[in-house]
Amino acid sequence: MKPDMRHIEELHAQLSALLDKDTSTKESLREWYIEARHVQDSLTSVGELGPLVPEMIWHYLADADIRSKDSNYRTQQEAFIRAFVRLLETGEIPDEADVRTLAADP
Repeated sequence: MKPDMRHIEELHAQLSALLDKDTSTKESLREWYIEARHVQDSLTSVGELGPLVPEMIWHYLADADIRSKDSNYRTQQEAFIRAFVRLLETGEIPDEADVRTLAADP
């Protein structure tokens, strides 16, 4: 069953907002994790998108502290999330291979 477009648009907005959030201080990192938790909750309840999204989305939502310490990891994850967000604009949950292709060649 194809996910409802409203849920895809909500996920697009949530991930876009997280990409724009600062995580350079302990307080901003804490706030980022609060927002990430809301996204996780949405993925597991609203429209049941959770099983449809690539595993990297779950890593992104859990790894802000690692990204703050490892710039290569941050670059890799953010490229993937930006590509995923761009592909959400098609109105469908993109395949992980398509996201990886776009992330490698922005």
